[in-house]
Amino acid sequence: MVRIQTRISDGLEVLQFFTTRQWDFRSENFKSLFGKLNSVDEKIFTMDTVSIDNVEYLKKVILGGRQYCLKEPLTTLPKARMQLKALQQIEQSLVIPANEEPLPGWVDSLNGPIGLMVGGAKGVIRSMLCNGEYRAEVIPVDIAINGLITIAHTHSISPSKSKDVPVYNITCSEEKKLTWGEVLKQGKELGFKYPFEAGIWYPGGEITTNKIVHTLTVIFCHWLPAYFIDFLMFLLGQKR
Repeated sequence: MVRIQTRISDGLEVLQFFTTRQWDFRSENFKSLFGKLNSVDEKIFTMDTVSIDNVEYLKKVILGGRQYCLKEPLTTLPKARMQLKALQQIEQSLVIPANEEPLPGWVDSLNGPIGLMVGGAKGVIRSMLCNGEYRAEVIPVDIAINGLITIAHTHSISPSKSKDVPVYNITCSEEKKLTWGEVLKQGKELGFKYPFEAGIWYPGGEITTNKIVHTLTVIFCHWLPAYFIDFLMFLLGQKR
């Protein structure tokens, strides 16, 4: 990709080439990803994509790209990457549902803080080992995405380019600070005001720094009820 980019006009400062629209990242049938470039891309990328043996490359990029980007420090990036005109390191807070776009509260995943809130509202999660005084470093997904777009635009119109790799932090505002204890309190209020149609237990749950209390709560309020419900479903012939 580095060699390809160097062949593009010098006027391009930020290159964004998305091909994920035709890829299924859950599949390991990488041969199905092979194909010819469309008429527009053929004018830019003068190469024969069919004859390239890129199975191993696709495996590393698709299956390991996310892990590489999150865990590897910037100093371990291949030297070839340093030839790119636009190389930025972007760090962001935990992503939560949208603030405005496409609509308030939109979310496509229950991972992270929102999953804990939903689990507590349904009565599944009763305890979490956490200090309630810690600051909740979260940011709505639409603000995070707009930040990425803004960073790329700012870099493209900047008159001077630094040789050092710029680092951008997409985090919550210093003026609006919330602790995890305050988040839990507001979540409980909303959970009681807008209850779920189906719940397993009465909504609740607490956060604590006491490992003994947390472990006992997990055993008696998480594990034992789960095993008991699984046993009842087994007796009734229901899918577990």
